Amino acid sequence: MLNQLLPSGLNISSYTIDRSGEAVVVGVVSDGESVDNLIVGLTSKSEASDKISRVSIENLNRGRDGLYRISLKIQTK
Repeated sequence: MLNQLLPSGLNISSYTIDRSGEAVVVGVVSDGESVDNLIVGLTSKSEASDKISRVSIENLNRGRDGLYRISLKIQTK
């Protein structure tokens, strides 16, 4: 299900899903526009809103290499 909800611009490094349906996704995004698209895609009223009840950004930083590293916590319905 996560692959359907997350945009192709996010390269997933790792993820965990617990029994309650909460997922923690850690990944790398190449540019700021892709970060924006990721957040908008997960929080806008779309097919994601039928499956996701909450999204929180746990960590977001930009490395010297210009890549954005992001950690998201996603609560599914």
